Amino acid sequence: MNDDRRLLLAVLLCLGIYAGWSWMLASRRHALPAPPPAPVAAAPAPPKPSAPAAPPAAVVPVEPGRASPAAPERFTTLDTPELHLVFSSRGGTLAHAVLQNPQYRRRVDGHDLPIDLVRGPGAEGHDLETTLAGASFGQVDGLADYEPVAQVGGKAVVFRRTVGGAVIEKRYEAVAPYQLALTVSISGATAQGLSIGYAGQQPPKAAAGPGGFLSHFVRSYPNVATAVCRVDGQSKSSASDKDEQVTLPAAPKLGAVQFGGLDERFFVVAIAPQGDRQGSCTLSSTKSGDVRAELQLPFVAGAPLARTFGIFLGPKDLDLLQRASILPGHHEDAEMGSAVGFGFWTALCVPMLRVMQFFDRWIPNWGVAILVLTVLMKLLLWPLTHAQYRSMEKMKALQPKMNELKKKHGEDKERLNLEMMKLYSEAKVNPLGGCLPMILQLPIWWALYRLLGTTIQLYREPFIAGWINDLTAPDPYYILPLSMGATMLVTQLLAPQMADGAQQKLMMWMMPLMMTFFFLNLPAGLNLYIVASNLLSIVQQAWVRARTQPPGTPPTGRVAAAGA
Repeated sequence: MNDDRRLLLAVLLCLGIYAGWSWMLASRRHALPAPPPAPVAAAPAPPKPSAPAAPPAAVVPVEPGRASPAAPERFTTLDTPELHLVFSSRGGTLAHAVLQNPQYRRRVDGHDLPIDLVRGPGAEGHDLETTLAGASFGQVDGLADYEPVAQVGGKAVVFRRTVGGAVIEKRYEAVAPYQLALTVSISGATAQGLSIGYAGQQPPKAAAGPGGFLSHFVRSYPNVATAVCRVDGQSKSSASDKDEQVTLPAAPKLGAVQFGGLDERFFVVAIAPQGDRQGSCTLSSTKSGDVRAELQLPFVAGAPLARTFGIFLGPKDLDLLQRASILPGHHEDAEMGSAVGFGFWTALCVPMLRVMQFFDRWIPNWGVAILVLTVLMKLLLWPLTHAQYRSMEKMKALQPKMNELKKKHGEDKERLNLEMMKLYSEAKVNPLGGCLPMILQLPIWWALYRLLGTTIQLYREPFIAGWINDLTAPDPYYILPLSMGATMLVTQLLAPQMADGAQQKLMMWMMPLMMTFFFLNLPAGLNLYIVASNLLSIVQQAWVRARTQPPGTPPTGRVAAAGA
């Protein structure tokens, strides 16, 4: 392989890294607006512009038109240590779900605002709307007026509606941290089924930024709203930038519905039916920014006309979600842990999270936990990187012979390549092995990025107060990304010289500059890991060099050239 081909391979490697990271950032491009400062009573709602999806054949089709309520909207509150909940008489629905933990805030224009997990279309409706269809009472609209009839011991709220001789009751009860049990029951009539949904709304392309080159200078991360469904062990999320409707499984089939709801990066709302789960889940989205997950569940003939749901409204804490997957008193596992969304990287993300959790218990600083993780990863990869660094030192020893071959066969590129490959083979070195240490780290970088962009444990966690106040946000002073570029440059200087002067300088500067640019606005926690890893690599390279070179050997390689 000649110098030109090596240069081309290095350039392609850089471009591959660029394309991969750009795709990863672009997949999180649509943002929600800032949450309201505090829940307030809303005025009577105008008609909702869009319709939920049609249910499967086993459920009577439901038309979503909003009937004008006969009574004004009334609000009932339910407070738990974790949530401030506001319910509406309009449909017996959820009007606000504000997180109580002071850490769970969003920084907007220099102010910390509370997070409200109700992301429906504002005054046009509420979440947990339940639409019912029955032969004796027809259709009960999702925002029909309900009467708040009870608050039970500060832990439950009950709504009731009488229509066509039927009595419909919705009972919400706080049963565990961030978890409610919702029971919808019908007496005095028969019914075919019900639909229950959770919606979100965001201005289309609100966080797309300026696009292209300038998008790398946007330092705010979008709070993406996506509707999610999990049916028969398979999860799917909505696309929030186009008109789309997908039903799982495809009608007229029914499947085991595990949960449906709304995903908001660090937080999630999940509705999990209990008992008979046969039904379907429909994801819908519009170009105007509406997303919705709708569960359609038939009533089984001869069975009681009641359905119970476990509802989780809270942070993406893997342990918390796994516990909430089974509602107290029930045994169905909703697999809510899948909402954390590690995907392909689960095998790396979960062990990394457990390691950091362990050390955070002893030293309560997640930045220190990341540093400890860096050391452990370096020790784990030590055999591979140590062998590669030894190979790099051997290549430096081959430098005089390589120069002789260039002088001898400089005009015959084909012969020069053959002789150099023969030299590499005899010395048992890999000329492209200098990329191996970074390639080994790439999966770890990506997994850590997923952790920092998904799990609640690192959300707004500081490293050094006044500097890094949130490991999931970019470094406000660019210290870490610039340090990453500087330490990467040092590792390039320590690598063997494989090209002529012009190519050497290009390769030595191009990768650190590109990586610094790409990482300027990535989470501080990821930059902290890479800086620490680079520093350990520099120490390891210096140690290998000291043990490999015989005493009195003059320095070789780029460091020597730089100091000459």
